[in-house]
Amino acid sequence: MVALTQKFPPTKGVRWFNVAVLTMTPLIAGYGIIGVVFRRETVLFSVAYYMFSMLGEFQGQYAG
Repeated sequence: MVALTQKFPPTKGVRWFNVAVLTMTPLIAGYGIIGVVFRRETVLFSVAYYMFSMLGEFQGQYAG
């Protein structure tokens, strides 16, 4: 394992903004799963939005 990380630059400190973003996002999602009542319209919108975002990633991959 040491051989894999040998060429990495040394860390200079913790970027607290990144830590906050990477911990708050799953916490907000967990609250949404637990605290929000599921409605048919919301589930359909989330599935459609997910599929639409996949199309954007697909187009971005082959755009250039």
